[in-house]
Order: sequence, then structure tokens, then C-alpha cells
Amino acid sequence: KYVTDSAGSFTVSGITPGTTLVVKETRAKSGYVLDDTPQTATIKAGQTVMLEFRNAPKGSLIIVKKDAVTGKALKGVTFTVTTSSGQFVADAEGQISSNGLYYTDENGKIILSGLAPDTYVVTETATIPGYVLDSTPRKVTVTAGDQVNIAHLDFDNYPMDCSLTIYKHEKGKEDVPLSGARFRIRYADPDVSAQVWTETTDSSGRIHIDLPHSGTLIVEELEAPSGYV
Repeated sequence: KYVTDSAGSFTVSGITPGTTLVVKETRAKSGYVLDDTPQTATIKAGQTVMLEFRNAPKGSLIIVKKDAVTGKALKGVTFTVTTSSGQFVADAEGQISSNGLYYTDENGKIILSGLAPDTYVVTETATIPGYVLDSTPRKVTVTAGDQVNIAHLDFDNYPMDCSLTIYKHEKGKEDVPLSGARFRIRYADPDVSAQVWTETTDSSGRIHIDLPHSGTLIVEELEAPSGYV
């Protein structure tokens, strides 16, 4: 085993003429694609045979996440990134393993560097409260080369317009609103949100609540208006 010096080369001396050597690169410098195709050299007396291996620089992938309406960067959105063969991508030359999960930063970005040329599959797996999940996988090709080796993917999340309106009226008389009816509203799944609302119908017999996200709600009447069951 030999390692290239600062000039990117090494020399093997004292080889018997007529010997055929097989040379294979087993480890590339960080940030470069391995060239593992073997090359052969037949040694002749009084001559130096030169073999040349070329390493293309690895590429980068930038994922951008923003509000589809305002363009605001969205922090904390979760993505899964896999290779074309379905392998999870580890960032920083394999030093950071997150089982393929990555999260957008305060600029709404995920930046993965040191990626081998491949077609990568990027899937949004969890969004932040108030937004609709965009679960459609996207494919992007990361190339190797001195100039063009950065791929971009843009994901836009539409804000979720979640709200609930309760209308309270006299039984059999939908045109007679009832104020003063008290209700309790909560999500059916306690793990989704622990928030509970206790609201009273207004003069139009209505309660309107803006919700943080979608889900199944449980609505209970706690107190009827005076004079009603």
C-alpha cells in the first residue's frame, strides 16, 4: 500500500524488469470520487513507467424549504435523503449518520456536501405545525466536475388553513341563534396537541377557532343557554 505525497504521486523502485504490476486506488482524498478501476504496468529495464489516476470532486446537494405564499424560510422541516439504490445518505463523508434524516435550518436549507455522483431521492417526511406536508418524493442528480457539481431542490409548503366554527341554534329553528352556550374543544389524539379550548357562543350563536393543525376534534357542550336543555 502506498499513499500519494503533496505532489499527488509516489514512486516504487527496484522492480525486476518484466514484472507486470496491478495498481488500484483503494481510498480517495476526502471530497473526491474514488477511481477504483485497476491499471497495469509492465516494467522494462532502464525505464520508468507512469500511471495516472484522476479523481473527480464530489458534489453537493442543497434543499430549500419555504412558505409557498410568503416565501418565508421554514425551519425544522424533516427530510429523508437516500441514494438511487435506497441507501440512507450520511453527511460529512460518513462522519455524521442520521439514518437519512435531515432538518432545515433557520434559512430553510439543508446542505449536504461530499456526495458521490448519483441520483438522490429526497422526501419530506414531517412538516411544522400550520403547514401541509408535501410527501411527493423528488429525484435530483448530483454530478462530479470542477464547475457544475451542486444540485438544488426547492420545496414549497402551503400554509394549512385550519379552523372550526360551531353554530348553536334552537332545535328545529336554525334561524334562532343561541348565545351563552359553553363548549369544550380538544383534539381526539392527545399526542397531537394537549391544547383545550373552552369557548362560549356569541350573539350570533357562533364560536370560531383558528387551529394550529389538522386533526379529529372532540366538541362537548358543557353548559346550555339559560332556559334550554
